[in-house]
Amino acid sequence: MSFHWCLRLVLFLFLGGGASGWTGSELNHILPEPKGDVVDLLKEFFPMAIGEFFQEYYDTKMILLKQNDTKWNPDSMWNVSQFEAMYEAFVNSNMHTSHISVHAPRDQNGKSVKKSKLSADTSFAEVQHQLDTGSSFVFRFEYIPEATRPLFELERALRDMTGIPVSIHMYVSAAGAKVLNPHTDPYDVMVFQIEGRKNWTACVPVPEVCCFAHSFFVC
Repeated sequence: MSFHWCLRLVLFLFLGGGASGWTGSELNHILPEPKGDVVDLLKEFFPMAIGEFFQEYYDTKMILLKQNDTKWNPDSMWNVSQFEAMYEAFVNSNMHTSHISVHAPRDQNGKSVKKSKLSADTSFAEVQHQLDTGSSFVFRFEYIPEATRPLFELERALRDMTGIPVSIHMYVSAAGAKVLNPHTDPYDVMVFQIEGRKNWTACVPVPEVCCFAHSFFVC
């Protein structure tokens, strides 16, 4: 059975002690200049200069890049052969029972089943078995110590280049699975499909809806 893998890079700021979306694109001028080595690390997959990204796209527009056009090789970021080592990083830090979400297959009516957590003695073989039987997983890397955190180099590079804290999540879904219901995030998200095929539905705010909401609350 084939699986679908994606990396979800969450860009956010801590405001008032909590995580919140940064709606202040007008503050672009306070960002630090990107370091040369960071630019070299990210230029293979980041679509444009960081200044252009913040001025033209951040909090404003959606970017859609097709691999056939960009010729970007996902293996340069992460390879499926690293899956077991990634899982062991969670186990060794005792984070596999709290920061890996398990999404069981949807019921016969297509409704999602309540997500669960792994037990302390869950082996990698059991994780593979659950994938084989239709379950999907979400791995949240930010809770792993930096010394052993998967993709920490990428996280640090993005943080250095943007000046914004970065959180990396990995979604591993069974073939044909629909894991998440439609939702919105209070921060900008970069998603990379790194293995398999998946249909994505992405929406952006409509000006009329924003105006209506504004009128509703000021009346």
